[in-house]
Amino acid sequence: MHPLERILRFRRLTEQQARRELERATQLLRAATAACEQQSAIVAEQRASLAHSWVRENAGSKNQVAEVVTAKGPNMNDPDANNLGTPEGGMRGWLIEEAALEFSGWDRAQLEQVCATEARRIEPLVARYIECRRSLRQTEQLIEQRAELARVERERRMQAEADEWFLQQNIRRSRREERA
Repeated sequence: MHPLERILRFRRLTEQQARRELERATQLLRAATAACEQQSAIVAEQRASLAHSWVRENAGSKNQVAEVVTAKGPNMNDPDANNLGTPEGGMRGWLIEEAALEFSGWDRAQLEQVCATEARRIEPLVARYIECRRSLRQTEQLIEQRAELARVERERRMQAEADEWFLQQNIRRSRREERA
């Protein structure tokens, strides 16, 4: 095996390894991004719920609150479910929703940090993969050039052998003519 072919084999393996590392890191970034988007949707939903409960609380009408509670199907085992019509019960529910929104916001912030960290982690992997691809392509080009040179040399030798054969034929013919 020619040394260039061994180098090519090594560079192919290196390129495959760099590609797989990049793919794994990209999958982690995609998962983190999807989780961040999901958390953003949860935060938006909780904000809408919080705004709805605030509107409900400020509406002041027990009938409106009762309609909303009936539509949602309250849990009768929940102590706040029976007190939603009262200002104290409504305030507790609103505070619970606000706390849940705050926790979701923290989760989202942490997920955004994870996404940023994964994105920074991918940058050197991309650079490494590109460098491995470049090295592999250069080696492939060297092998192609070597093969082209070998082909040209082979054709030149074949042409030289053909020329030598015809030259020998002419010499033999001219000797025969001299003898005759």
